[in-house]
Amino acid sequence: MLFEIAQKINLRKHSSLFVLLVGAGCLYLLNVVLYFYLSSNEYAKYGLISSYLAIVTVFSGFGFDQVLTRYAVQNEEGMSLPRSTIIPSFTLVVFSSLVFALLFNMFFLRGSFFISFFISVLSGIALYYFTVFRLVSFFVSAQMQKNLWKIFVPIVVYVYAVYFELDSTVILQSILFLMFITAVLGFFTYCSTNIQFFSGRAYDWKLLFGYFFAMIIMNFLTSSDRFIVEYKIGSDELAKYFFLQNIFLFPLTQLQNYFGFKDVTHFKRGVSSTFLAKKTANNLIVSLIVSFMILIIFFFAAQYGILGEGVSFDYAMIFLLLGLGIIRVLYSSLSAAVSVVADYKAINLLNVYSVGVIICGSLYLYLSSKLDLIDVVAVYILYWSARALSYHLYLRRHLGEV
Repeated sequence: MLFEIAQKINLRKHSSLFVLLVGAGCLYLLNVVLYFYLSSNEYAKYGLISSYLAIVTVFSGFGFDQVLTRYAVQNEEGMSLPRSTIIPSFTLVVFSSLVFALLFNMFFLRGSFFISFFISVLSGIALYYFTVFRLVSFFVSAQMQKNLWKIFVPIVVYVYAVYFELDSTVILQSILFLMFITAVLGFFTYCSTNIQFFSGRAYDWKLLFGYFFAMIIMNFLTSSDRFIVEYKIGSDELAKYFFLQNIFLFPLTQLQNYFGFKDVTHFKRGVSSTFLAKKTANNLIVSLIVSFMILIIFFFAAQYGILGEGVSFDYAMIFLLLGLGIIRVLYSSLSAAVSVVADYKAINLLNVYSVGVIICGSLYLYLSSKLDLIDVVAVYILYWSARALSYHLYLRRHLGEV
């Protein structure tokens, strides 16, 4: 009977989702448990480390993964990539790693330059493997590049917590070691693929600039809020904010990542308004179900004191974070479709629109004398809603609906 159920669900088809869920679940539990184990100051530092990881995971290649995805060619022999993309891509990885590590070391966590640099380089390598494995439909291997370290870092942290002294620096070192192991495993998998290379296409720097600009915006939208909270409100509030994000927003962002991950491959075969509408409706339904489940689990945990007696919650913050997560899930398929069909002019136009909204919101956050966490979340809901709406309107026009 169990075999019949497994056949109906088609577990092999969704095994990459399993890897993503395990990685997300391990990181989710680690983030929550560390809130009670670390001091408020150390947990705030850990929150900044998580933000740094989120930035370099997406941004370490300046958008080269989008260029690879756009110009990859599917033929009878398999997937082919333009040879001209390789050297510029890894040059950008090294350059961006230097910049990110210097900034993070100067302004947020002093003494972390070399660790931060190598983490960023390994993130760029993982991003390259992730992109290639996704294109050749090695979905499990692709997700392993992003999630293997998340699965094992709680074990390393537990060992240090029991037998040694645990702090944010130890966690950063553990992540570096696990990402190196992931890169080695990725290399052996990469050697087993049938990926081919072709010559003759010059590196499209205009398209890269458009995606690079988009990456800046996406990193601002996904990671800058914690830095703003730390700068404008303080470390104690950052620790509280990071904890609330992990409980209510983190599961939905993982859903966003998974839908975007899968949809790019689907849209490479063709984008239609009907298919996009179905994907968006599916995303909405799933995100509402997941939000409802999060609320049920939270109320159960709060009622039985699982989260601790000293933990208090602002219900307005809870629903705002869930609303932000739902908007981000809806955005995922729109973003995947745009990355496949848009040219550099359209991408730059969409970016300019987003920058205008971001400037307005940032001025409010900067000039506000009495900023609180609800203000920050409300502004980020505005950011994501405006970007999703602009993508939706562009796709309607591009697909002939207007």
